[in-house]
Amino acid sequence: MIKIADHHKKILLVENDPGVSQMLKLLLETQGYEFFHATSGQTAIQTLVHKIDLILLDLDLPDQSSFKICREIKHNQDLNHIPIIMFSAKGLSGDIIEGFYLGADDYLVKPFEYDDLVVRMEAVMRRRSVSPVIERQEKHVEHVEQDVVLELGYIVDEELVAPVFQPIYYLDDYRILGLEALCRLT
Repeated sequence: MIKIADHHKKILLVENDPGVSQMLKLLLETQGYEFFHATSGQTAIQTLVHKIDLILLDLDLPDQSSFKICREIKHNQDLNHIPIIMFSAKGLSGDIIEGFYLGADDYLVKPFEYDDLVVRMEAVMRRRSVSPVIERQEKHVEHVEQDVVLELGYIVDEELVAPVFQPIYYLDDYRILGLEALCRLT
């Protein structure tokens, strides 16, 4: 068995089978997770006000399509950061592909090992926690790149350097490729 989770992460299970729900509730609570349960898509959407960290979404729900629920969550700006792991007794390739296409972060086929579920949950939540850091870094790089482009534009506009086209011959099929270089004016 894997170690108990360090944080009280909130997990929403959307599952209408009481037996599966009870087993997962017991597993997740003994692993240190805070457990929320919904038996329908409508209840699931209402439960998301509890700042859920991960959604376990069964494919077979009575009131609406799990694919519709996944799409609704992933198109909502306030909810699309919540990772979703879909699961089903059906291992149909089309269902798996559609789940990933709609934004699911992982997909499990029942029956599955509970350790496998917990490891996948932790991996998905870990990847999601890194995403905001990467986004901030990408924005910083984009800002720096814009500054470099502006500075190069200034250098060319002020004629501090002259752009020169230098042909480079690519001998395999005798194409001419070009390289634009900046040369200092002296």
